[in-house]
Amino acid sequence: MGARKALKESLTERLRRYSREYAKRTYRKRREAAVQALAEIKGVPCEDCGKSFPPCAMDALLPGRKYRVTAQSPDAIRRDLADAEIVCANCGRERAYRTKWSLYKHEIK
Repeated sequence: MGARKALKESLTERLRRYSREYAKRTYRKRREAAVQALAEIKGVPCEDCGKSFPPCAMDALLPGRKYRVTAQSPDAIRRDLADAEIVCANCGRERAYRTKWSLYKHEIK
C-alpha cells in the first residue's frame, strides 16, 4: 500500500509540475505575441513631429478615453488601438502639458 501511495503522489507531483511549465510556456508565448503586436502598432513615425523612434519611445494616445489598454491578445490590442494617435514621448508630454496646464499664460513653442 505504501508503494501505491508513493506512485500516486509522484504522478500528482509530475502533473502539477507539467501544468506549471505549460502555463509558463503559454503565458510567455501570449506575452511575446502581444509585445510584437504593440511594436507593430507603434512602429510608425510620430503624428506631431514626423520623426521615427523605437516603439518603446512611442505613446498611443486614445482620444476621449481615460483608461489604459489592458487587453492581452494581439487581436484585442489591435482593435483597442485602431483609433489611437501614435506620438513620440516628447510630443505626448507636450500635449499633456498643454491640456492640463493651459491655464498658465506661457505657451510651448
